[in-house]
Amino acid sequence: MGTVVVLAAATLLTLLWAGAAIARDQGEPGRAWRFVVNRGWAPVTVTICAAAIRMAMSLQAGVAMSMVAAVVVERRHVELADGIFLSIVRAVSIQPVNLFFTGGRSLWKTFGLGGFSLIFTTSLIAIATTFTSSILLADFGNISMLSLPTVSFVGFTNGNINSAVEIWRSPPGGYERFAEYTESGRAVGEHVDDTGLTVRVPLPMAASEERESLRSYTGPATVFDHRVICLAPQLTLLSINQTADGDGGAFGYLSLGGNVSFEANVPLPLLIDPGQPQQIPFNCAFSTRPNRDPWNVTVCSIKQPPGTNSDGNSTLFPLRITPWLNPSATKDFIRRPSIFFILNITAPTSLSGRTWNNFSRTYIQNGTLPKQFAFPPGSVVTSREGPWTTASMQDIAAMDDASFSITACIATTAGLPFNITATSPSDGPEPTLGWSGVLVPDLDQNATQPNPKPIFNYKTTLARRQLNALAPSSSPLSPTERGIMTLSLPLSAPLPARYDQGFFSLLTEFLFPTFPILPANLCPSPGGCKTDPSAIFSPTLGAVRDLGHPVHASLFLDALRETGSPARALQSWITTMTRQRFYDSLPRFTSGSEARYARSAVVFVPARWTGFGVVIGVLVAHLLVVGVVTAWYLRVTRHTMLGNSWLAVAQVVSEATLPVLWRVDGKGDREVKGVIEEEGLGGRKYGVVRLRKTGRRELVAFPGGKG
Repeated sequence: MGTVVVLAAATLLTLLWAGAAIARDQGEPGRAWRFVVNRGWAPVTVTICAAAIRMAMSLQAGVAMSMVAAVVVERRHVELADGIFLSIVRAVSIQPVNLFFTGGRSLWKTFGLGGFSLIFTTSLIAIATTFTSSILLADFGNISMLSLPTVSFVGFTNGNINSAVEIWRSPPGGYERFAEYTESGRAVGEHVDDTGLTVRVPLPMAASEERESLRSYTGPATVFDHRVICLAPQLTLLSINQTADGDGGAFGYLSLGGNVSFEANVPLPLLIDPGQPQQIPFNCAFSTRPNRDPWNVTVCSIKQPPGTNSDGNSTLFPLRITPWLNPSATKDFIRRPSIFFILNITAPTSLSGRTWNNFSRTYIQNGTLPKQFAFPPGSVVTSREGPWTTASMQDIAAMDDASFSITACIATTAGLPFNITATSPSDGPEPTLGWSGVLVPDLDQNATQPNPKPIFNYKTTLARRQLNALAPSSSPLSPTERGIMTLSLPLSAPLPARYDQGFFSLLTEFLFPTFPILPANLCPSPGGCKTDPSAIFSPTLGAVRDLGHPVHASLFLDALRETGSPARALQSWITTMTRQRFYDSLPRFTSGSEARYARSAVVFVPARWTGFGVVIGVLVAHLLVVGVVTAWYLRVTRHTMLGNSWLAVAQVVSEATLPVLWRVDGKGDREVKGVIEEEGLGGRKYGVVRLRKTGRRELVAFPGGKG
């Protein structure tokens, strides 16, 4: 019966540990296992099983010691004092530790090597068994497992999706986890920078804890094609213009005006239509303040020129990135991708202080109307390297080594609702940003020597890791390493929705500030002219209302510096702003449908096998010892009935023991030894045998006397 209890308890423990291993690997451990664990009964189950094991093993160990005593009494021929004791042990179970430490008896001499080894081993097992519960519970820890799927209503859009905060001036609420599908194919070209197909889906859950613990999701979501392709355009510079800042300051910024055009053989998937106008005018603002960073960067949102190609798309770049984001009944600004110009501008070094402010004072503010610096014909030389086109000056003393680098990037900022499936084998903690400070030269207009001053930005490594905007590596990070989910393709057909309830877009043409070009009364455009929407990343801007939040500048510039890829930097920033708008709008979503999802649940269960292995090893050793003792007992004993006290007493009352028994009714064991010596019985060997003359089984002295 004890063996049945031990095996049953061991089986329950095995199921508990095996279920935890399955759950840790995101498998299904079974309904019974979940029933026990979800109610917090796992430690209780271990405690009960450990108690059952201790009890059963203790009983079996006691019986085993009785068997060993019987074998020794019948076959080993023990001394008289030990024979009396061991005969009683046959009737009363005794724990091996008690037998091992019984005073005054030499186990080695009494039991021999075999018996001593069995008792010693059983004693160690008994001691280890005492700590069974503690050893097993030492394996416990918090693990993250997959919960049962939940079905609930999830909103994905409504008519007010764009009534959000001013994203450019506001920090993101966080770097929310998303699902992603990518392909390794890229548009190949000497002057092309392509992120490749990148489909990203903000998870439609407002709470960070829900997104971080999400393991599987099937249901509605807004899908965005975040592929970005940057090209080195053909560049023509026209002028540098004076602008007004948002606070009414007359000389806050300058703007660079010109035109770009593109080659008709740009590689797929852009398919530039040769029949479309190839010239795209631009006028992008940039900072004139002392720049403490080698990158004086502006991102402009450029409006595409009008026109209609053979497909009916009013766009220079027909949308070929993801056809399922190009349904037939949409408005033009949704159907076509957005164009962004990224400018990196280097100030002329000949001016005092090396700032554009000095250039503006000398050549624009003090000049004649209009307030602009026009590039003389033939004064601009362009060269292309990678996706950048760089314009350098020649024969212009005021500009000497100034340069203007520009890349034109095409991206889609609109999304559509689909039913998606996304999975992840682990949780995905959402990164946060911390502050960092460094000393850099501050070159103001009156400085003759670099004056180091602190500049503060955000630590963006964790966010860029999530966004896949770290330095290039031979082994790209997996979605699990980035903490995001994997999106499965192909997607279903777009969910039915009206135009005003189905689309989600950043509307970048309204996202960034525009600046009046001075003087406004001389501008030929009706109502005065303005720059293109310009996000200026200089950390030393003037007008507060024109400032973007520093977190945007930190993310974009860090990504640009570390990856060397304007496409990757812009993709990271667009993804961040898209999520920012999406989660601001999420509480207002009213259109939706059911979603089925499963999250991880932290449970306190076995997290390793060490203690379990120790306990199972002890159990196996115990059962082996009990088996050996039982076989030994059954093979050699003839006169013992375990657990029978009368038999044990009757067999030690014999002619050999009566002289001693009459004298020791009030004496202890140590005194009895003296009586045995006085009677001349010390050192003789005794054992239980069956007398031929009477047929009685009793303890007798064997011939041979002492020794």
